[in-house]
Order: sequence, then structure tokens, then C-alpha cells
Amino acid sequence: MQKGSYYGWNNSGLLINKTLTFSSYNGEVILYRDNFHTMFTVTLRGNLNLMKLTLTAEDKSKFFPLVNNSGKTIIDNCIIKNIDGGDKYKYKSYQALSYQYYSNQSVIYTSNDLFINNSLFTDLEDIVIRSYFFILEIIILNILT
Repeated sequence: MQKGSYYGWNNSGLLINKTLTFSSYNGEVILYRDNFHTMFTVTLRGNLNLMKLTLTAEDKSKFFPLVNNSGKTIIDNCIIKNIDGGDKYKYKSYQALSYQYYSNQSVIYTSNDLFINNSLFTDLEDIVIRSYFFILEIIILNILT
């Protein structure tokens, strides 16, 4: 992708049904998720490679994932910043205060292979990575904090 900042509907709601790579080749690329859609939805047959990108949201208060992964996603040398991963609500049961989250809220929602390498996660709130399954194996290598 050419350097620049990309906003709006044209860079959200993207269905990934084959192998696709999004990468910066000549400078910083910032992708802003719009306020109404998940940025990337990766199908069971899809392979998404994100390389040397900054991913964020136009409006931090809107709770749609950047990536909804059912296939394979690789996030390499990216920055993920300024996103709220959910809207918790409180309730009291048996004298204990509990927090509940709506099921699809997170920055990254995955039910399959997710690989993260040399990436920076900053200014994030609530749920960052959520799995469809209760048991999840995520390989995270060299994440900068």
C-alpha cells in the first residue's frame, strides 16, 4: 500500500476469502476502521497477512473488532492503537461485583490461527484478543509493550 492515512467505508467490511497481504512499501500506512464494520473478516479459507501497518479506529467508542478471524491471520511489525475492545456492564450476584462483556467485542476476535510478531499494542482498553473457544493457543512472538 502507498503511504498515507485511509479512512471510511472502503477500508472496513473487507471479506478475506483467499490469501491476501496488506503491507506498506514506501512509508507509514495508517488504516482507520470505520464506525460500523469490522475491518477484516477472515473466512475459514482465508489467509490475511498484515505487515508494517498501523491499525486504529475512527471512533474509539465503537466496539467492532479490527479483525474477525476464522482462517489464518499473521500480524507482523504492525502498530495497533487507540481502540476500545468492549463495553462491560456490571451486575451484582451473591454479593460479588461481576463484569460481563458482549460476546463479539474485542480488538481481535479469533477462532483459528493467529500469529503476532514484532508488533506494538498501545492505548487499548478492555478486551484485546478474544477467542470463540474457551481454550485458545495463540502464538505471540516479540510483542513490544
